[in-house]
Amino acid sequence: MASSVLERSAADAGAPPQVREVLGDLHRLPAQRPAVMRVVQLADDPDCSVRALADAAAMDPAFTARLLELANSAYYGRVRRVTAIGPAVALLGAETVRGLAVTMALGLSGESGPLPPGFAERSSTTAAACQLLAPSVGADAGDAFCAGLLRELGQALLYRADPAAYSAMLAEHDAATLPAAERAWCGLTSGEVTATVLRSAGVPELLCETLAQHQRDDESGELPTAPLPRALRAGVLVAEAVLRGGVDDATVEALNALTGAGHDATSAGALALRTAAQAAALSLALQ
Repeated sequence: MASSVLERSAADAGAPPQVREVLGDLHRLPAQRPAVMRVVQLADDPDCSVRALADAAAMDPAFTARLLELANSAYYGRVRRVTAIGPAVALLGAETVRGLAVTMALGLSGESGPLPPGFAERSSTTAAACQLLAPSVGADAGDAFCAGLLRELGQALLYRADPAAYSAMLAEHDAATLPAAERAWCGLTSGEVTATVLRSAGVPELLCETLAQHQRDDESGELPTAPLPRALRAGVLVAEAVLRGGVDDATVEALNALTGAGHDATSAGALALRTAAQAAALSLALQ
């Protein structure tokens, strides 16, 4: 189980007791939402119909409400209201439904413990940016949305273990140095936590490895070559620009290196504005 793997690694590294306890208890969170975890498993079955996925989602009323709220949000811009779970699932797509299911099963909407400051805003902004940029790098938009939404899953779980200690770590380190600090603290990086938990939940290996490799690339400074990792990297670039309030020349240069789209300051700025609007709509729907 994911919890035993994570707890053993943390214990071997001499992690603080509260960290070992939280990582050891991870298996209990999905068990509290069996219908939602069933959705995660079904979403990766190519033979699963929209009806079967909708029926599974309907077994959890809170999850059903979340899906309907998102389907009717400004993020999707529908004129006619979606009132049934089946059409909502069809509109959102299996990958998006899966990503939302994981966030609920692991309590990443805040109902199962504290989350890092700004977590929801960063997740929504990154998910929106990744989905917008996916076509430019040949990635599936649903997978890119899911990758952006779950990018900081491991950080959220480590923060939950010890908010004060992990907050200090986040304040002291950037993306390149954070993995080493996490290893020294608990024997694991947040990317390793993310991948292990998602594998245990039955999330496809492509998504698990993309999220794990993303942090390894942060540490090494290497640029990804495969479509989904490129979409995630580009989405993070744009999301960070949105959150800090503007696109600079370095962002434009890095974005072009990833997408080959030939952006200038004006077009990259327009992309950031579109991302901000989409993220605001998504954030409202996911509250």
